Amino acid sequence: INRLVASVSEHRLDQWLPQTALPELLGEKSLRQGDDHYYRISDKLLSCQNSIEEHIRNQQRSLFSLDRSILLYDLTNTHFEGLCKRNPKARHGKNKQKRNDCRQVVVGMVFDGSGFELAHKVFEGNQSDSKSLIDMIKAMDECTGASTSRGDTKPIVILDGGIASRENLKLLRKKGFSYLVNDSRRKRVRYEKEFGEESEFGLITGRDSSPSVLVRMIEEEAYGEDEEKGRESTERVVLCRSDARGEKERAIVSNAEKRFLSDLEKLKKRVANGKLINKTKVERSVGRIQSKHTRIQRYYDIDLVGNERVEKVIWKRKDEDFRRNSKLFGCYVLRTDIDTLTDVELWRLYITLTRAEEGFQCLKRDLGLRPNRHQREDRVDAHIFITVLAYQLMCYICRKLEMNGDSRDWDTIRRVLRTHCFTTIILPTKNGTVYRIRKAAQPEGCQRQIYEALGIDWKNLPTTKTKYKR
Repeated sequence: INRLVASVSEHRLDQWLPQTALPELLGEKSLRQGDDHYYRISDKLLSCQNSIEEHIRNQQRSLFSLDRSILLYDLTNTHFEGLCKRNPKARHGKNKQKRNDCRQVVVGMVFDGSGFELAHKVFEGNQSDSKSLIDMIKAMDECTGASTSRGDTKPIVILDGGIASRENLKLLRKKGFSYLVNDSRRKRVRYEKEFGEESEFGLITGRDSSPSVLVRMIEEEAYGEDEEKGRESTERVVLCRSDARGEKERAIVSNAEKRFLSDLEKLKKRVANGKLINKTKVERSVGRIQSKHTRIQRYYDIDLVGNERVEKVIWKRKDEDFRRNSKLFGCYVLRTDIDTLTDVELWRLYITLTRAEEGFQCLKRDLGLRPNRHQREDRVDAHIFITVLAYQLMCYICRKLEMNGDSRDWDTIRRVLRTHCFTTIILPTKNGTVYRIRKAAQPEGCQRQIYEALGIDWKNLPTTKTKYKR
């Protein structure tokens, strides 16, 4: 509940608890627990992780009649404030928040098409995205309960391009899963000719208030000989063009180019002023700039004028390469082995991956997944698991509200309910007896709507009465 409402560390829970209405629900005994109590409870929760997650999966399916024919798999990371030397999983790795100075762990999560978490696993901080899927396929089997030996249909697994290596796609097919993956940007150049044939694309309808998206379906060989079927297997490739995505990519590249040129100008000035003239050292500086600006450096040739003593740094943009690449801004490629859906249906299916991205954003922004302040491996894993449990509770609340016509996000719901408080009324009497009454204030109309949608009887919230001699 704390992780859901006002995330703090276990160390501060005993300070946070008296400021809430939880003692009215849990009893006054809950105020007499030290922080060690919460650490022990987190250890117990972690020891029961598999059975808890299985129970939650079954409850979700029962409560909401969920169709789990779609699985979304993605990764995120959480870094540490300290060195975390007691956690062997804590490693330096690629950090999306540019916190490469901190050690981290990587969290792989499986979501269903409605955004509910089905399973998760904590990996080492330098774990390759593509290798993580091998460990998660067993969890996907357990999540769905499907069995190819019984002839059950396995779900469609939707992935990002960094995870979908050729070996992983072959493994998914072998295990009976279908897949839908977004190829990396580097691979789209293979379809430069097809993207240029604009007349072959069709517009996705029903998006009147949203930017236009064009799609086109083509077929190509998957990985050669299909080992099980003994024939050439094919993949269906959906080429997509988005104006809004193109503008965003163009802006990103433009800003990246400005930063790259700014760093080159600084280097050029140092050389011109004679502060850096050794050729080896200048080459190292150029290498650092290129490694820092990987997105844009490949479009520039950089030359050093001079032999042992560098006199000048000059550069020139490869305009033809840049022009060819800019034509592909806003283009992306979806790849699948599903042969029963149209290009429009496949695109709409892929868009559900945004639910996984929204889930990660919520875990990190609202539920305190990062930064992780623990030092031991088990405590780090427990911190992540408790955050996942808070996310499951949040999903239940938002889904319940959505079923009753309330589509507000959790941040809005939390802000609306924050002002509904318990009040303490103290009544002294002439004979020295003092009455202390704790009761909930009357909720406002917007708060009552939320309670009623969740089936909460706000009229009968607990009231406590105590008396003592002054």
